[in-house]
Amino acid sequence: MPLVAGQKYTLTFTGRASSPRSVAVGIGENGGSFARSLDTEADLMPTGKEFSHTFTAPVTNPSAQLQMAHGGFRGAEVSKRDRSGPRRD
Repeated sequence: MPLVAGQKYTLTFTGRASSPRSVAVGIGENGGSFARSLDTEADLMPTGKEFSHTFTAPVTNPSAQLQMAHGGFRGAEVSKRDRSGPRRD
């Protein structure tokens, strides 16, 4: 997904897991130094929850990627809706 420096973006997704656990969530470079424009965590629960993170891209990145790391846990489920951005306030 392309990011433009100085623009605001919102990542929204729903996540759940069979037991409580945290997953790392990021948007960043697909290679190189793997620098991230968004670096956060989501605390998943069995009931499911919607997460929304707004961030400003620090640099232009024409091929940023969504990164989610759940550490190989079984029972984690995440669904991603359409990405949005740039967002103007």
